Amino acid sequence: SLKSDHISLTFKQRGIMKHISELQATLSNFFDWHKCRLDCLGQIIQALFVVRTINLTQVASAFKTEVKEESSYRRVCRFFTGFTFDMSTIVLLVFRLFPLGDKLGFSPVICTY
Repeated sequence: SLKSDHISLTFKQRGIMKHISELQATLSNFFDWHKCRLDCLGQIIQALFVVRTINLTQVASAFKTEVKEESSYRRVCRFFTGFTFDMSTIVLLVFRLFPLGDKLGFSPVICTY
C-alpha cells in the first residue's frame, strides 16, 4: 500500500541521514568549516555515490532533503563558487574514508610546489 511504501522510504531516508551525519563528523576532523558547509559536502559525497556522475544537476537531485531540487542545485553551485580545497587535506580524507592499506603498492606522498 501507499502508506507502507512511505514508511519504508522514511526508514531508508533515516538510514541515509545517519550515514550523512557520520560522514559530517568525519569531515569536521579534516575541515574547520561551519555545519552548513559540512552538511553540503556530506550530501555531495553521498550523491556522487548514488548518481555516479559529476553532473551537478544530477548530484543535486540525489540530495536527501525536503527542499526543491533547484534549491539543492543552487546550494551545490554556491558551495563551489570562489572556494578552494587544500589538496593535501583531500588526500588524507580519501585515505581515511577508504583505507587501502598495502593494496596500493606505494606510500602516498603529498608534494607541494
